Amino acid sequence: MRIISSIFSLILIFIIAIFAISNRTVVDVSMFPLESAYKMPLYMVVLISTLFGFLWGIMIMSWGLLKATIKHKQLSFKIKRSID
Repeated sequence: MRIISSIFSLILIFIIAIFAISNRTVVDVSMFPLESAYKMPLYMVVLISTLFGFLWGIMIMSWGLLKATIKHKQLSFKIKRSID
């Protein structure tokens, strides 16, 4: 399993490196309420956006898991109390 994980990591790093080399064009990034614009390479914009998307997805999934865990504990407590 460790070898498969290492191979997958190397392939992912290789793909990210190729993506970064291919998209070195500098673009202006501006946020709506702010008036300043930042110059960044295109690959940084895409990778940072993807990272924020993954973090947002993990946060949403964690919230749903937390709600399900609380519901499960409440139901198991009710069942335990009704049996006693």
